[in-house]
Amino acid sequence: MLLTLLRFISRFVFAFSAVFITGYGYADLEMKAELSQASWHYSGSRDQCQLFQRVPHFGLATFVSDPKNKLKFDMVVVRPLAASGKFEIVETAPAWHPDAPARTPLGIVDAIEGLQLSIGSPLSDRMLMSLYRGYEPHFNRLIWFDTQARVDVTLRSIRFREMYESFVQCQSNLLVDMYSELERSTLQFAVSQWDIKGVTARRLQRLSRFLNDDESITRVFIDSHTDNSGGTKSNLKLSKNRAENVEKLLLDAGVDKSLLTVRYHADRYPIASNKTLKGRERNRRTTIRLERKADAGIGAITSASRD
Repeated sequence: MLLTLLRFISRFVFAFSAVFITGYGYADLEMKAELSQASWHYSGSRDQCQLFQRVPHFGLATFVSDPKNKLKFDMVVVRPLAASGKFEIVETAPAWHPDAPARTPLGIVDAIEGLQLSIGSPLSDRMLMSLYRGYEPHFNRLIWFDTQARVDVTLRSIRFREMYESFVQCQSNLLVDMYSELERSTLQFAVSQWDIKGVTARRLQRLSRFLNDDESITRVFIDSHTDNSGGTKSNLKLSKNRAENVEKLLLDAGVDKSLLTVRYHADRYPIASNKTLKGRERNRRTTIRLERKADAGIGAITSASRD
């Protein structure tokens, strides 16, 4: 009930504003930051990179990148404009740009109950590069309340590049940090078991997302081992089952089969004494080792992000 009332009040104020602007019930409502106040802000951590700009009286526009997903763009609206519908996105060259008054359509997106826009690749990438080139993405829509109005929400490109450099560096570090963490993994198994579940399954799912995102990975070695509790044949079969289960989970998650090298060694290569419980526990393992292109790293990723 309260939410419905708030929406009604918001729509009334919006419609009143449109009439007030022109006096004829039709208006172009431009929502953008003043040039003197327009700015982009960067926020980064080991898990996520953000590049955002506040649009006065409208909402928060944010580019988000993390190791699990490709670049996405979110617009969280502070004042609802309408029910669900579509926004047209165009890029324009501002007055001071050498290409002015160039105008190019980028795409069409759906608004969720007028409260949020969420855009994935490749449109989010085009928007990011538009801002990098000094263009300004516009979100346009005709809406109705008690009157008709065209909403034009603009992302300013002023001072974008200086924050963009930090954003790209953060993206590079995400992948580098992830590689350092996932380059060598060890999975432990209970006695005579090869099922993968719980924490182990989640670790492999995380690894799968990284392998699908990072094109610099060239090889993935899966090596499975047992303790010496059983005979040679049974241990070989057990290590084979463990290795192939790991392979299956990665393949089911979309990892390219040509990357995978699967080997199983039974109890031939212990890393601890099989005479103790703790030693046998360490020997029941499957290791995953990654290899990547020799030139992969911050410079290569940063360069690719600009292309």
